[in-house]
Amino acid sequence: MILRRRRKKNRSIIYTIATIFLLSVLIGSGAFAYKYVFENKYVHANSAPKIMDIPSDNGKSSTLQQEESNTTKNQNSSNSEPAPSNENPTSVSTPKDTQTSDAINVSTDENTSPQLDNLDKNYGISNFVLKLVDRPDRDKLFGPPIPFNKRVFGYNKSAVKVVALTFDDGPIPEYTEKHVDILKSMGVKATFFVIGKNAQKHPELLKYIYENGNEIGLHSYSHFNMSKMKPEQMVDELYKTQKIVVEATGIKPTLFRPPYGAFNKALLEISDALGLHVVLWNVDPDDWRNPGMQNLVERVVSHAKNGSVILMHEGKPHTLAALPQIIEKLKSEGYNFVTISELLNYDKNNVTNSSESQQNQQQNDTSKTN
Repeated sequence: MILRRRRKKNRSIIYTIATIFLLSVLIGSGAFAYKYVFENKYVHANSAPKIMDIPSDNGKSSTLQQEESNTTKNQNSSNSEPAPSNENPTSVSTPKDTQTSDAINVSTDENTSPQLDNLDKNYGISNFVLKLVDRPDRDKLFGPPIPFNKRVFGYNKSAVKVVALTFDDGPIPEYTEKHVDILKSMGVKATFFVIGKNAQKHPELLKYIYENGNEIGLHSYSHFNMSKMKPEQMVDELYKTQKIVVEATGIKPTLFRPPYGAFNKALLEISDALGLHVVLWNVDPDDWRNPGMQNLVERVVSHAKNGSVILMHEGKPHTLAALPQIIEKLKSEGYNFVTISELLNYDKNNVTNSSESQQNQQQNDTSKTN
């Protein structure tokens, strides 16, 4: 009897151990499958890459040399844009993550129209994506597609003494008009990458940005990490934001900065299919950390170089306070200010015209003041 009880107890222990082992295997397999099958592995989710870029000679697309950061930032805040410091930027080849994404290159119907086939050949954009973005109001909201390139614009190496100021996360009632007024008073223009849900509440601020000579780009509707979204969701984010801007200003933005600088091949291909240039930066003063006004000024001025794209954010008191000094110091070093669209198409032949234009603007502003 005792021996039988011992055997029964031993069997129970063995069954328990076996059950735990099998559960561990199942849980591990499930985690593995989620990470490598269901989760998008072609993602820059935790870093905003540093970019060094030279537009192509024909102006159709820009090139990227990109470095992946190992720093994980908090991506849950809708009013901050974590990004690595741009100290000692290094030119490296494009990471594998942005080179391949078979998920969106699905086969299409045999009845694909000749027009779509022709677009696919001319632009390198898959028929799947062309169909995905082809909504009834597509031509009303967006321009023609641009050639697909798994590279983004971060700065223009061929430019001389010009930089582009950019502001993310607006429009914000307490800040947008103040930023625009400072820029106008100092004879400078910038590019504002707006969040759709903010723009929807304050369309009058979009008009104020545009009517005072500045440029507007898209920064998504919700400010979520778009590289983790399904392609259909990516298209929704861009359509919703674009519609808000077009209805408020009458212009069709051609620039898009993904939240957190996070992107994958799907997002790049969708952006190009909608005629949107993806824009990052190469000067990041980390103003979202509120480092203090003087630190902001020093970081921007010390890292700015020919053709730089400078990242800043609305809604930050230190950024607003530092803006006049940043502009003054960069001007004292001989820099002129352009929009992103101007910088995208900028070459050395533009230097004289740009300098003369800004000097004339400054003289006009001075004479008006006097």
